[in-house]
Amino acid sequence: MSDVLLELKHLNIVYGSEYKQVTAVNDASITIRRGEVVGLVGESGSGKSTLANGILGILPRTAKLSGSMRFNGIELIGLNETAMNQQVRWRQISIVFQKALAALSPVHRIEEHMIDILRAHDPGIPMAQMRERMKKLMTLVRLPPETVRSYPHQLSGGMLQRVMIALSLLFDPPFVILDEATTALDVLTQRQILSEIRRLQHEFNLTVLMISHDIAAVAENANRIVVMYASQIVEDGPVETVIHAPKHPYTQALLGALPRLDAPTGRVKSIPGSLPDLSLSINQCVFAPRCAYAMDICWQGVPAVQVVEPGHTSKCVRVNEI
Repeated sequence: MSDVLLELKHLNIVYGSEYKQVTAVNDASITIRRGEVVGLVGESGSGKSTLANGILGILPRTAKLSGSMRFNGIELIGLNETAMNQQVRWRQISIVFQKALAALSPVHRIEEHMIDILRAHDPGIPMAQMRERMKKLMTLVRLPPETVRSYPHQLSGGMLQRVMIALSLLFDPPFVILDEATTALDVLTQRQILSEIRRLQHEFNLTVLMISHDIAAVAENANRIVVMYASQIVEDGPVETVIHAPKHPYTQALLGALPRLDAPTGRVKSIPGSLPDLSLSINQCVFAPRCAYAMDICWQGVPAVQVVEPGHTSKCVRVNEI
C-alpha cells in the first residue's frame, strides 16, 4: 500500500458564467501522506475552501476541473455522483465545515442530521445501529449522548463544532478536511477544539487537511504547511522550516502580520494592497504587486516552483535571497 493518500497534480478549478470565468485554483499540486496533518493557509479569497470542496466533489455545476486528483489510487475528477457517494464521500473523505450553525439545518435535531447522512451512504443500516453509533460518537467528542435530541440553536459554538466533528466521523473515514473549524469561536474554545482534534487524530490515525487563515493555529497542529495565495500554491514545506525560515515573501508577510506581545510599537503589520482579479489572465508572479522583493523579472512570467531543499518548495525567483 502506498503511503500517499491524496495527490493533486496541476489541479485547476474555474468558475464560469456567461460573462466571465474566475480561476479559483490554478495549477495546484499537493501530496498528502497517510497520518499527516497538513495545514493549508492563506487569506480569505485564496481558494482554500474551493480546493476542499473540489476534493469532495461538492462544487457548483458551473465549476470546471482539470488536472489530476487521486485519492487512495482513485481518480476523483470525472468520478460520477453515485460512485462518489458509495466509495469516497463521507466513507473515505469527510469535512468539518466552517460556521457550524450555518452548516446545520435550524429546524432539525442533531440526530436527524446524522440519520440523513447514515441513510444516504448506507441505506440498509438498522435504526438501532444508527442510535448506537450516534451515542458512541457523542461520547467520543465528549458531549452527553442526549445532545442528539437538541436543535442547533440550543447548543454553544464549541458544542456545535464537536457535533460537526462527530458528523465527520460517522463512517470512520481515514481522511478529514477541517475547513476553518475554529472560526468565530473564542480563544479558549478554539484551544479546546484543537486539542480534541489532535486527540482524535492520534487515536484514529487520521490524515487531516487543516484549512485556516490563522497560520499560528496551523503551526501548533500540523506537520506540514502549504501556503496558498490568489489561487496558487506559493510555498510548501515542514512546519518548523516554513515558520522559522520562510522562503516566499507572502509567507513572510503572513508571519509578520501575527500579533506579537514584544512588538516595539504594539501595532500589527498589514500586507499592503489586495488580492488580484482572478477573472483576468495573470502572466506574472501573482504576488508581485504586493511584494517588497519584486523586481523586473517578477513581472515577466509566472515563476516556476523552486526546490529549496527536499520537501520544501517555493514559487519565487528570488528564493535564495529571502
